[in-house]
Amino acid sequence: SSSDLFLRLRADARAYRTRGRHTLAVQSLLVKVDEFAPLDQQVVMGSNSVLRGYEMGRLRGDFLLGAQAEWRVATPLLRERLGLALFG
Repeated sequence: SSSDLFLRLRADARAYRTRGRHTLAVQSLLVKVDEFAPLDQQVVMGSNSVLRGYEMGRLRGDFLLGAQAEWRVATPLLRERLGLALFG
C-alpha cells in the first residue's frame, strides 16, 4: 500500500591510508529517513559498521551524521595476523 512507502537517503564515504604496518581508516556517514518510515526502518546509532561504541538501538531517529577514525597496527605476533586497533 502507499502508506508503506518512505524515503531513505544514505551517503557513506571512506578513505584508507597505509604506511608500513600502520593504517588509518576514516569514515563519514549521513543517513536520513522521512517521517513515514516505520520504527524498524528508523536510523539507529551504533552498529558493527559505524559508531561501534554505542549500544545498538539505544538512540534512534530520522537523521544521523557521524564520523569515525580508526588506527590499525599489525603486530609482529603470529606473523602479522594479530593487530591492534584504536577508534574514535
